[in-house]
Amino acid sequence: MGRHKQVGTFVLFIWRSHANSSSFAVIFSSVNILVPQSSNNLYLPILPKSAVLSETVSDGTDKPPPLNPAVLACIIRRSIRNSQQVSNMSLKTVAVIGAMEQEIELLREMMENVKAVSFGRFSAYEGELAGKRMVLALSGIGKVNAAVATAWLIRQFAPDCVINTGSAGGLGKGLKVGDVVIGTETEHHDVDVTAFGYARGQVPQLPARFASDGILIETAKRAARTFEGAEVEQGLIVSGDRFVHSSEGVAEIRKHFPEVKAVEMEAAAIAQTCHQLETPFVIIRAVSDSADEKADISFEEF
Repeated sequence: MGRHKQVGTFVLFIWRSHANSSSFAVIFSSVNILVPQSSNNLYLPILPKSAVLSETVSDGTDKPPPLNPAVLACIIRRSIRNSQQVSNMSLKTVAVIGAMEQEIELLREMMENVKAVSFGRFSAYEGELAGKRMVLALSGIGKVNAAVATAWLIRQFAPDCVINTGSAGGLGKGLKVGDVVIGTETEHHDVDVTAFGYARGQVPQLPARFASDGILIETAKRAARTFEGAEVEQGLIVSGDRFVHSSEGVAEIRKHFPEVKAVEMEAAAIAQTCHQLETPFVIIRAVSDSADEKADISFEEF
């Protein structure tokens, strides 16, 4: 994830986020598609279970429900499935990392032939998704947890790539809750060794920023574009071991990283570990809040 407080399930989010929309039906089916009753033909991915949830609100409007974070799971699945359409990259094993249970449960529901695996206090699920072997890991919150989980996944399963998913505070101009940010570069915002001539955020002897794999970026972008209504940005994501929730904190980050798109708590550690272990990666995050004084409230609602 990256914006960490306990939240409800994706199902609960879908219900809450539509409290001000017109009549709609949330349909859980094998094709993982949400079909709202509106003329805008907005299709959203949801949990692959057989159930129907409906709600009617008579506010005189006819709006489609807003995009929800479950879209990340379908973007990842479609990216894996369509990877060879972008290049000759052949993905046999894919590792996906999320910090919280709520961030991986939808993907776990989509997997087939699933079995639980563990390493110390870390847990993961091995199975198949979109015809590929996939390992889905729950890292826990923060950069150390993320780095350890990533190193274990790479050592144990030798994935062809690593995908990090979860939420983030949106710092880019115009970003809204529910928008998707694809991290083209990742950097630590809480590392400062400038006294020795390094750039702000740079770990000594390492690049100042860790670049996501270009093919994986393009694959994720193509997958995201297939969802009508999905606002997708790409750019710099910064990470630190604190939940940024103030205007002062946002200003400090923008001062040192003016082009930043989003802030969270694991991506840079995952990227650094992948860099050190020579494994391609990409970061795909959903905006949960604006990292300001209302961040905790926005995150809970997200």
